[in-house]
Amino acid sequence: MSDMWSKCPLCYQQLEVTRENNGCAGGVHCKRCGTFKVYVPLLDSIADDKRFRLAGLTRESTELNREPLLVTPENINDLVSLCPRRIPERASRLLRGISRKTEFFGQRVDLHGDYDWPLAYARNVDEFDALVKYLAEESFITASWTMGSVEVSITARGFETLENRTTAGSESSSAFVAMWFDESIKTIFSDGIKPAIESDCHFRAVRIDLEEHNDDVMDRVMSEIRKARFLVADFTKHRNGVYFEAGYAIGLQIPVIWLCREDEMGRVHFDTEHFNHIVWKDATDL
Repeated sequence: MSDMWSKCPLCYQQLEVTRENNGCAGGVHCKRCGTFKVYVPLLDSIADDKRFRLAGLTRESTELNREPLLVTPENINDLVSLCPRRIPERASRLLRGISRKTEFFGQRVDLHGDYDWPLAYARNVDEFDALVKYLAEESFITASWTMGSVEVSITARGFETLENRTTAGSESSSAFVAMWFDESIKTIFSDGIKPAIESDCHFRAVRIDLEEHNDDVMDRVMSEIRKARFLVADFTKHRNGVYFEAGYAIGLQIPVIWLCREDEMGRVHFDTEHFNHIVWKDATDL
């Protein structure tokens, strides 16, 4: 492998990038974006609307001590789909980021907008400051700005919100898979969906029929969905349970990745056909 002085492909901060012979840029250690790997051809070609979202995802993953994310042409859109987009969701992630730096109630934590904007999945420092103000105005934190930084402290309401947040899976390492449990598409899970979740994205794939439990099956399904970081729903054969599980996840503000076999797309229900589906013919498409 060889070293070169380069820049972070997500925030453009100057840093040392180690390029490996297998085509990945390993050893990307960025103060803003955390530790991750990225496929070399993507180093200078990631679109701006994806860069700041991925910066939030890689920073969060690093702070949660997960295996460094590998960003490739095959998984980049799936990774971006996991990132929060709505203001309340991004503010919630920022609140969780502050909580990771907080050891006790009443502690004041210094945040530096220039380096900490990925904590809020923000586009820049200005948006980061606006999201800090949002949390303060909602009484989730107190905030005091000084030159180049802001001192924050989580309030009692903020801690209560963290404990009661319905999107409890936002720091989870699992992904729930909803699909038709039929032998004819067994390899779609084993050779396509599961490797994409576990090898490419470093989450644990949970399929309820493969989990050992003594609970009522629907109680366990809803429990696993609540714990999941995201849900993968394959609508091949259009099982009612898959529609239910995807809808339940949406109600909890848990991201859903939509899949369907090519010959089944014409039967997708009108309530969900407007979602962007990954259309597949075999496991190599996933």
